[in-house]
Amino acid sequence: MLIKSFSILGLILIFLLFNTFCYYFSLKFVNAENIITIIPGSAKFSKSKPFAITRFFDIDFFPIKKNQVITWYNDDELYHKISIRGSNGTLITESKLIKPKESFSYSLNSYGKFDFFSPIYKWMNGTILITDNLFTKSIVTPQNNIKIELTYTPAKPQDGNTINYKLTFIDNNTGKNKEHIDYQFFISDSGGKVVYNQSMHSSWGMESANYVYKKIDWALTPVVRITGLAFQPVQPEEAIFK
Repeated sequence: MLIKSFSILGLILIFLLFNTFCYYFSLKFVNAENIITIIPGSAKFSKSKPFAITRFFDIDFFPIKKNQVITWYNDDELYHKISIRGSNGTLITESKLIKPKESFSYSLNSYGKFDFFSPIYKWMNGTILITDNLFTKSIVTPQNNIKIELTYTPAKPQDGNTINYKLTFIDNNTGKNKEHIDYQFFISDSGGKVVYNQSMHSSWGMESANYVYKKIDWALTPVVRITGLAFQPVQPEEAIFK
C-alpha cells in the first residue's frame, strides 16, 4: 500500500515537473523563428494623434512554405485576437483572446495569399504568402554569434517583379529572435552600385523590405550590416548573401 502511494505521488510529481518545463519552454522560446509580434500600443492607434504609430505588427508581409507553424505573439498591454482568411474572403480561423505576453499559433497547408487581421482593431492587418518560390540563406556573425536569416520571394525575379525580403536576427546560442538590433540592409547591383538602402532599429528581431527588380540590375547582392546591440554600438559585422 505504501509503495502504491509513493508510485502515485511520483507520477503526480513527474506530471507537475513536465507541465512546468513545457510552460517554461513555451515562454523561453516564444520569440523563435516564424513569429509575428503585435507591437505595443497597436490597440490604441488613433488617426487624430499626429504622432500615432502606423505599424502594428513587426512584419506585415510574411513569406513562408506551407505546413510551417506561424505564431502571433502579443507584446501589447491589451488583449488581442487574430483572424485569418483566404484570398476569396473565406474565414479560415480565428483565435481566442490573446492575453499580453501570450501567443496564438496556426499552420496553413495550401498555397496562396492569406490575410491576417484583428477583428477587434480594424486597422491591424497583414499578409501571409505560402509558396515554394523562396530563397533562404543563413549566415552567422563570428563576433556577436548572431544568425542572420534572409528569405525573399520570388527566388528568381523577373523584370518588374517586387522582391519581398524577410530578415530574421537570431541569437545563435538560444534560437530566440535577437531583440534590439541596429542594422543596415542594402542591395547592390551587378556593377556594385547600391540600389536600395534601409537603416533601422529592430525591436523584435524580424524585419521586412521590398524592392522592384529591374532587368538592368542583373544579379543583386543583399547585404546586412549589424551596427548596434541593445542600444549600444558594436564593431560592424556584415553578412553578404551572394
